[in-house]
Amino acid sequence: MSSPDRLPETVICIPGPWATRNDLIMTVGKYSGGYLYAGVAMMHMESRASFTVQFEERNPRMAAAFAAVGKDWLDEKTLAQIDAHRSCVYLIANGGSEEAAKNIMQAAAALLKCGGIAVKIESSGVAHSAAKWTDMAANPHRMNLYWAYVVFVGNINDGYYSCGMHNIGYPDCVMDAGIDSQSAAKTIDAFLKYMLLEEPVLHSGENFRTEEDAPSYEISREECRRFPPGDLYYNPYGVWKLTPAI
Repeated sequence: MSSPDRLPETVICIPGPWATRNDLIMTVGKYSGGYLYAGVAMMHMESRASFTVQFEERNPRMAAAFAAVGKDWLDEKTLAQIDAHRSCVYLIANGGSEEAAKNIMQAAAALLKCGGIAVKIESSGVAHSAAKWTDMAANPHRMNLYWAYVVFVGNINDGYYSCGMHNIGYPDCVMDAGIDSQSAAKTIDAFLKYMLLEEPVLHSGENFRTEEDAPSYEISREECRRFPPGDLYYNPYGVWKLTPAI
């Protein structure tokens, strides 16, 4: 599958305590550790990496949005802080590469230094606590990028899929319905890690299994059909579909 004509867009939401845009401008200049925010852009002064900034007033649905995707870490204190946010910042930049993913990850971490409460990836649907995001941004190796941007979705009736690999420039993985969720999550996770860590040259028609005595799956490269082009979840690099081998 060829490279996309247009790079995917990575969007990160960070609720915070900033009452006005000027408050954010002043805080970024003082506490971000090398970033400058002016107009509609935020830039790292040393690397010159830049990001579009969309500053919005408090969203009364923000806490519910985080609760829906951050159940494994979201406690009552953090949820209350999110609910009490005074504004939210959306960082926007072209994704589609590990470098781009690292740059916007570190920009989001800088906003956490400035009072940001938590992080939600709008271009995949996963959220992280400030502490977890800060730790990953401090050591942005390939696996931390994977954990930061990618989420698993699905059920036994509708099938399973990963979402978010386009943020770092890779295809996602899908499996049809009919397998239990635990097995599907394990298989998709193993396949994506194999793709990232081993960097194999993959071809449609080859087989994959998580271990020697595990079920075997035939892989095939396909277009992303679950989301339409232009959707933040759409992966222009396509998907690898895993089908039980006969």
